[in-house]
Amino acid sequence: NSKDLGGYVREQFLPDIRECTVAVEENHGIPRIIGDLVFGYFDDADAEVNVSRCLHAAWDLLKRNDALNADKTSPVMRYCILTSGEAMVGNIGGYDSSREITAIGTPVNLAARIDTLTKDPAVKSVLGTNRIVLSQSCWQEVQKSYPQLEATRVDLKALEAGIRDFSEETSLWVLPMSSRNITALSFADPTVSNELEREAA
Repeated sequence: NSKDLGGYVREQFLPDIRECTVAVEENHGIPRIIGDLVFGYFDDADAEVNVSRCLHAAWDLLKRNDALNADKTSPVMRYCILTSGEAMVGNIGGYDSSREITAIGTPVNLAARIDTLTKDPAVKSVLGTNRIVLSQSCWQEVQKSYPQLEATRVDLKALEAGIRDFSEETSLWVLPMSSRNITALSFADPTVSNELEREAA
């Protein structure tokens, strides 16, 4: 009923969404809320800077989600889906001076398709929980900046699955936040907080 919904929104949904947007903003990204999803984009002129900020935002978001889940009887499972590429970003607000910042383009559409795919039972069982999931093309970009990172390839054809409208994306890559990967992120980016380095120890 509406009373139960109000309690859920106030006690779980809003705190979760707030923490997600903070994770994006503190890593210099721009968040946008779409239902119960948080879409963040990173638009620095330097692609390597965007890759770094996006990875750290994803890791920060998952840590925050774990902390929130510690006090819940029904934990919220989240995936951080990373894609890369050029998109058109701008305001499509109404004539009354309202503002609605949005992004349109291939990486946005690909992220939406992957999100849908994570509901597939066969794919979901392989991805695990609370993971960073990268598109095939995004993983190639990540490797340029972070060659030390280790990720697991998910063969979509073997699972008899595919990403609608993106037949060339035959794999997903799952990035665990292992000690090795946290160390790699910290070593490549000296601005990362000491907290990450302590967790990698």
